[in-house]
Amino acid sequence: MIIDLRDIKRQGKDSLDFYFEHTFDNQLIDIPNVTFSAPVKISGTAFLTGEHSAVIDGEIEFSLVGDCTRCLSKAEKTYFASFCEDFGKEENGNLVKGDKIDLTELVIATVLTEMPYSFLCTDECLGLCSVCGTNLNNGNCNCNNK
Repeated sequence: MIIDLRDIKRQGKDSLDFYFEHTFDNQLIDIPNVTFSAPVKISGTAFLTGEHSAVIDGEIEFSLVGDCTRCLSKAEKTYFASFCEDFGKEENGNLVKGDKIDLTELVIATVLTEMPYSFLCTDECLGLCSVCGTNLNNGNCNCNNK
């Protein structure tokens, strides 16, 4: 996930569109029985702002698959996150090194920020009956559990 500012300069442009796919380790996910279902997709545009600086404007798409935290049904969901960051030689944290920008740390931080606390099949998931274990998304149970 490297953007080379020299490539933009060689083309005589002031911006460059990019697209990356990257497979991250499932250890980034702190939800039991949930994994990435596909590579993380990163797309956007790098805008030159100086000789050795750029603004990176982009979007990240990642999909998770696993057991719903409430009803234990298998589910898959896709999440989207936007970012816009300045990179330069003198910036704190986001450095351009040898005219190259490595987006790895930014992407990981953004994915972790957008990661859900729990994984639900739907926002309206009713979960399981605490008495008999019936999946309440499929209908009511016969318990007198109010």
